[in-house]
Amino acid sequence: MKRSQMIRIAHANPQIRERVLRVIEATDYVAELQKESAGGLPISKLMRYAQTGVFIVSAFRNEFSRRENKLRNEELRQRLVALGVPPSKIVGLDSEWAEMGSDAVTKEKSMAVLYPVSWRDALSLSNYYEQDGFIWSSPNNPLAMYEKSRNKVTFAVDNKMAVQLTLSEANQENLYSKGRGGSFDIGFNWDLPLRWNGTSPVTREEVLEALGA
Repeated sequence: MKRSQMIRIAHANPQIRERVLRVIEATDYVAELQKESAGGLPISKLMRYAQTGVFIVSAFRNEFSRRENKLRNEELRQRLVALGVPPSKIVGLDSEWAEMGSDAVTKEKSMAVLYPVSWRDALSLSNYYEQDGFIWSSPNNPLAMYEKSRNKVTFAVDNKMAVQLTLSEANQENLYSKGRGGSFDIGFNWDLPLRWNGTSPVTREEVLEALGA
């Protein structure tokens, strides 16, 4: 039975309304869990966790087969759990990466870790799986993409330190050049990349200075 049908039944039958509404709530909850496990991630949830700490990373590499990459990602998941990340806080994403100035698009499976991961562990995991970059934040470090291949860090906050996230738009060209992951776009400020030494995270003060705030 469709959700709209259950709502009509609830309104038309006061004697069973409470029971039907509980069924609707349970159905909505299951649907959200299914959405996350299938690669979607509600923007409101990512927005909330980006303030306290989020880590988006993959173990995929082009030189490996799809099967090998899946095994690598599962190993990455297990390493995250070993660090104390609850399994429910690791959400799978279907990501697309487009290199700047190129039409070539790379598709991969990545993970959004909705749990504080230390900078040391985030950098160590990215290096271990030979990633060109990763996305990370903490309460003291704005949401940003760290790119080893360009020695650049690109932040995704405004001059009030508000995280820049929007719902993804269908058929938008070069979508992941704007930070697509699952059902959201990350609004990276590509015009103001900062130099990255490869060892330390960008600070609030550095971002505010870059924004002239």
